[in-house]
Amino acid sequence: MNDRTIMLDGSDPAARISLNVSKRLADAARPHSNLGSWARCYRMFGDSTCTDDQLALQLGYFLASWGMMRGSAFLKGCDYTVHLGVVAFLRTKSAQMLRSVCPQPGDIEAILTAKNAIEEQYTREGLEEDVSVTDTLSSKIMLAALGCVPAYDRFLVAGLRSADVSGRFARRSISQILDYVEANRNSLELARARLSSSVEFDAPMMRVIDMHFWTEGWLQGKENHPDDDR
Repeated sequence: MNDRTIMLDGSDPAARISLNVSKRLADAARPHSNLGSWARCYRMFGDSTCTDDQLALQLGYFLASWGMMRGSAFLKGCDYTVHLGVVAFLRTKSAQMLRSVCPQPGDIEAILTAKNAIEEQYTREGLEEDVSVTDTLSSKIMLAALGCVPAYDRFLVAGLRSADVSGRFARRSISQILDYVEANRNSLELARARLSSSVEFDAPMMRVIDMHFWTEGWLQGKENHPDDDR
């Protein structure tokens, strides 16, 4: 039985969570894996000694390695300095309060406020071309810097929908994800402990959610979309 059969036909959420996280941790163990970009970025945004320039450079590289500078993405034509305004916001007290093991229902409003602030920062940069800050971009930034939401790319969205969770980065989806965490707390905490051991810091639960549901979606869609985002 291959991974795809186990993942899509298995009925045990605990087994699926464990298998999905194992797959992503194995990918992260590859030499120079792009999955290391997340851990480095998250660690640096928790380090008050890092400068804004250092954080903007690291954020830019993270976004590039996670597929955000391809095709028509506006970031493709920008220097790392385009991220400085976003970095300044991410270092504010209100944004840093979202860095925790797992967000609570009472944090949803602050998460959505942060999402809007990131979008506004990029539109203030005075770029000549139209700036489209997608949910994928804003959520990848928030996962990398704050760890408070998963990254809403096409594979994660497909994975969420397979569990009857909304795939739109909005209040309903975040609430449903938190319900999923509560319903599968033990299995997810075991996975989070494995991730924390791998990255050597206390990893946020939303990174586990990201790994789990991204793999669910990837296994469903890899025949149609062979190119990996991360």
